[in-house]
Amino acid sequence: MLSCCLNIEKCVYCDLARFYYCESSATSLMPLFHQPFLSMVLFSSIEYWPDPQRGIKEAYRVVKPGGLACLIGPVHPTFWLSRFFADMWMLFPTEEEYIEWFTKAGFEDVKLKRIGPKWYRGVRRHGLIMGCSVTGVKRASGDSPLQLGPKAEDVEEPVNLLAFLFRFAIGTICASYYVLVPIYMWIKDQVVPKGQPI
Repeated sequence: MLSCCLNIEKCVYCDLARFYYCESSATSLMPLFHQPFLSMVLFSSIEYWPDPQRGIKEAYRVVKPGGLACLIGPVHPTFWLSRFFADMWMLFPTEEEYIEWFTKAGFEDVKLKRIGPKWYRGVRRHGLIMGCSVTGVKRASGDSPLQLGPKAEDVEEPVNLLAFLFRFAIGTICASYYVLVPIYMWIKDQVVPKGQPI
């Protein structure tokens, strides 16, 4: 699994019996788990975090010295319509933000690799950049040197039903756009001869 985020083209067999799976808040990863991880993969979840820097700081805390953290997530679009829907829907960080968050948390050797479907043929003008994988190595032991203030969002606070329904409706419209663009690009890939720009 970790090899997949480091080298997307060459996934190798992993002994899944050695993997530990848990479901937890990104800002308080396994408070009861006392053994740090050698590696950690956070996949397609950052877009839901209210405070990404806090989540990456927490990832730093639970990784062993010499260990690697890998985060795979979406990237902020460049085309105005894609950007509009992304900003209305959820968090789509820029590539620079990913690198900054990892560096501020204390990770070293931070690397970013762009990822996307092969049928895009490297085209990015539609602005819907599928995502990236970011990796960083924890060299020092202990917690992250980054000091943060109070949490940005309290999940215990009751949700306003009207606000929830509005956000749900907007989210559904925006999600539809993000389903249609990759389908459109796939159709173009099937129609336009290979070797020609799409």
